[in-house]
Amino acid sequence: MELTQYRRTQGQQATYLVEYGPDGYQISRDGRLRRSKQLGPACRLMGQRERVRVAKQFAIEDIERLIGMEE
Repeated sequence: MELTQYRRTQGQQATYLVEYGPDGYQISRDGRLRRSKQLGPACRLMGQRERVRVAKQFAIEDIERLIGMEE
């Protein structure tokens, strides 16, 4: 799994730690897990690089929209 930090562009602009890979992603902030998500069955048809790219994209969208977490 790969790690990156992402700073939200709205609200408090908090920085989140995103761990992502071909199976899904985890979002943490302040040492607490905020969201963990597996990629759906449709993504399993993609190649591994594409799944990694999609997992990172989904995680960033969740952070920006605060899906499944509070700011």
